Amino acid sequence: MEYAELLGLDIKRHRKNYVVKIRGMEEGPTTPKVGWKRSLSKLVEDRVILDYNAGKEFLETEGDVTIYEVINLWRFVPGIAEISERSRVYCDITVLDHGIISTTGFGELFLTYGHDHTRRFGEIYSVLAGKGNLIMYMPGINVTKVVRMKKGDEYYIPPGWVHRFYCSDEGVVLAGFVPHEAGHKYETVKGRGFPYHLFYDEEKGEVMYMKNPKFERAELEILDGSSGKGWVPKFFGAAMELRRQLEKEE
Repeated sequence: MEYAELLGLDIKRHRKNYVVKIRGMEEGPTTPKVGWKRSLSKLVEDRVILDYNAGKEFLETEGDVTIYEVINLWRFVPGIAEISERSRVYCDITVLDHGIISTTGFGELFLTYGHDHTRRFGEIYSVLAGKGNLIMYMPGINVTKVVRMKKGDEYYIPPGWVHRFYCSDEGVVLAGFVPHEAGHKYETVKGRGFPYHLFYDEEKGEVMYMKNPKFERAELEILDGSSGKGWVPKFFGAAMELRRQLEKEE
């Protein structure tokens, strides 16, 4: 069984992006709000992108586009809500669109805001559709990791690592698992960004890694994601074991 089916989701591709619906939930004026959206203006306002001027120009030209959406499955899907309450592990879906923050064909790829946690817990990402790039760094350690991920790949982010996700040459749908108590600390990223930012050249079809001058030293390590971890089925069959994994330092 595919992970999307296990989570009760219908995922359909639309051009380079993906549309996600919760099975059995009818859309209409009385449909409950199942999550939240992040638009470009917030990323520009908080200066979490690398080229602030390109972001402003894009806003003026294209408008305040939605970059990504977060769907809180732990709130609205009965079986998932019950497991989440028992294990104290959230299950969220992130739908990150494809695009670049530029009007010239070269610019920063669409990205999530980025965060670390207020308490020392890890987080698990599982790619349900599409392709993207997990980027993470540990403050005080001059290494930034980029994990290139595709459908079926999963990755455990240990406690203390600041992380965000970039799209690739298409959008991406992620399942995320994190303890309720972890909290999201955005101040680490606000006004500073990451040691490296991912840019895309549409003409060449290439991803480029641009160093952020706000970080003095930062080595870059590029990895490929791997499949077979089985974190999504483990949430359903051994949620407390998954939670113990989220408490590990490495």
